[in-house]
Amino acid sequence: MKKFILILVACAATTAYAQKEKMSYKVGIVTGLPANVTSTSINAGSTLLETSRKVSKRISATANAGYIRLTSEETPISQIPVFLGARYSVTDKLYFGASAGITVPTKKEYGKTQLGYSPYVGYQNGHISVDARYYLSGLNTPLSTVALVFSYSL
Repeated sequence: MKKFILILVACAATTAYAQKEKMSYKVGIVTGLPANVTSTSINAGSTLLETSRKVSKRISATANAGYIRLTSEETPISQIPVFLGARYSVTDKLYFGASAGITVPTKKEYGKTQLGYSPYVGYQNGHISVDARYYLSGLNTPLSTVALVFSYSL
C-alpha cells in the first residue's frame, strides 16, 4: 500500500509540474499480440499512462506508469510499472523509443520490486496512436512479452 501511495504522489507532482511546463499526456490500453512467441502474455485490463515533454524538435522525455496483468505459465501476476524514457520522432507520425524503471508487484506473493525495460515503435495520427512494445520485467526470473498499446493523447 505504501508503494501505491508513493506512486500516486509522484503522479500528482508530475501533473502539477506538467501544467506549468506544457507537457502532453497519453492514456492507453495494453493488449498482448496474438502471435506472442514468449511464455508470458498480457491480459485484458492492462493500462498505460504516459506523460511527455519535448526536449527538442524530434526528442521527447517520457514518464510511464500503468497496471499490467501478466500470465506466465498459467500464473497470473499484476504489476505497476514506473518507467522513464525517451522518444524520437522520425516523422510527424512515426516514432520509436525506450523506457526503463521499476515494476512494483501488487501483492507480496507476486515477488519483489524489480527492474523493467520497454523499447517500442509507434504510429500516431491525430490523437490516436498505436505502439508495438517489448515488455521485460525482472532480471533474475524475467517475464517478457510483446504487446500492442492503443492510446489517446489528451
